[in-house]
Amino acid sequence: VRGDVKMNIEKYLSNFCNRTENPTLKAMEYFMDEFQHPEKCLKFIHIAGTNGKGSCTEMLANIVIKAGYKVGKFISPHLVKYNERISIGNKNITDEEMEKLIKRIEPKINKYNSVNNTKITLFELETTMAILYFYENNCDFVVLETGLGGLYDCTNIVNPIVSIITSVGYDHMQILGNTLTEIAEQKAGIIKENSETIFIEQDEKEVNDKIKQTCIDRNNRLHLIQNENILNYSYNSDFQRFDYKNYKDIVINLKGEKQIYNASICIECTEILKNKSYEI
Repeated sequence: VRGDVKMNIEKYLSNFCNRTENPTLKAMEYFMDEFQHPEKCLKFIHIAGTNGKGSCTEMLANIVIKAGYKVGKFISPHLVKYNERISIGNKNITDEEMEKLIKRIEPKINKYNSVNNTKITLFELETTMAILYFYENNCDFVVLETGLGGLYDCTNIVNPIVSIITSVGYDHMQILGNTLTEIAEQKAGIIKENSETIFIEQDEKEVNDKIKQTCIDRNNRLHLIQNENILNYSYNSDFQRFDYKNYKDIVINLKGEKQIYNASICIECTEILKNKSYEI
């Protein structure tokens, strides 16, 4: 990229392959090494799941922003403009900021591509941009949404203070596996040693067992959201209302009963943060 020409970012990004057939964290480990491990200096809330991760990411980021913290948010895909994927305090990264990051990362991409059989993918570039951006802007928290699965997802380069798995269902089976147990194992990849995990108990015992066992194996405290935690549910054309544990008459404007569970995840997460002495 020539320094004197304004970059067409969308065009530049369109040159990258969307994903690789055999995903690994090799490229992300390379990038983090090259940039002296910015991911180790940030506090992440990491969200995976077949459904609900987008809603949880939005609700949770806004709760922590309203509490007065500087919050980075990484989502995919975007709705209108690419910049929506990376934001701080709900303000999207600018084209100029993206261009500066790309120009710094591009020599590292060329170096990697010259000695490896697989090329850097778009999501590897995006995730690296996001982590660098949040680190250099001194974010207090980062709410990080996985792209696909969990175990080999680019975002899994981080060690979160809280991992959230919203749901496990049949998605991207050609990559994640043919059974719910195999897919659960991929999602459970974001559960890290000596941390905390939130999960909604599912109807499928094999999924629950996989998540529970992974938490035990990794000395990870599991916060399981169960149906009996949610009481006094009602709704009208504008709002849904419910109680969650000791929280009474919670009101949300997102439609669909599933959002009650997503909101409960966010409440549970704020409780974890409060127990870690953050003011929410």
